[in-house]
Amino acid sequence: MVDETEHKASLSSDDAETRQEWLAENAAALAKQAEWHDRQGHPLSDIISAPGRSTWTR
Repeated sequence: MVDETEHKASLSSDDAETRQEWLAENAAALAKQAEWHDRQGHPLSDIISAPGRSTWTR
């Protein structure tokens, strides 16, 4: 039987690895999106009313 803590640690490790793979596979698209946001701002910045709103505009 697998200890629940070991199981969660294994899942966390698998999740982190999967996330890193996804980031590597999508790095070019994410960079293009960041460039677009730098030029255009975030498309929802006009309606964001949260305290962090100012971080969505550049």
